[in-house]
Amino acid sequence: MQIGMTRTLIGLLILSGVIFILNKVALVHFFYWRFWWYDIMMHFMSGALIGALALWGALRFYPMLSKRKLFLMAILTAIVVGLGWEVMEYVGGITNGEAGYVFDTVKDLVMDTLGSLLVCSIFMLAARATPSKEIL
Repeated sequence: MQIGMTRTLIGLLILSGVIFILNKVALVHFFYWRFWWYDIMMHFMSGALIGALALWGALRFYPMLSKRKLFLMAILTAIVVGLGWEVMEYVGGITNGEAGYVFDTVKDLVMDTLGSLLVCSIFMLAARATPSKEIL
C-alpha cells in the first residue's frame, strides 16, 4: 500500500471517530432536538466521509477508473447510503409522527450529497495538480 493511501485511510478513520463521538454526545445531550443545524452538519460530514471512502476504495482496488467514473461512484455511493439510512429510520420507527418528515428526509439526502460533492471537488482539484499515483 502506498504511503499516501495509508495517510488517507488514517484521516478517514479519524473522521469516522469524530463523527461517532459527535453523534454519541448529541444523543446524550439531545443536540439533534436542541440545535436545528446539528443534524445538517452531521449529514454533511457523513456524506463527505462516505464519498471519501468510496473514492479511497475505488482508487485502491480500481486505480484505472476515469475521474468522471470516480466522481459519479462517490456521489452515488453517498446517495445510496443516505437512502439506506433514511429507510432504516423509517422502518425502525424513529421518525413516526414527526411533522415535516418528508422535508427532513430530502434535506438529509441533499446534505449527504453536498458533503460527498465537496470531497469529490477537492479530489478533482488535487488530481489536476498531482500525478495520479500520488493523490492518495
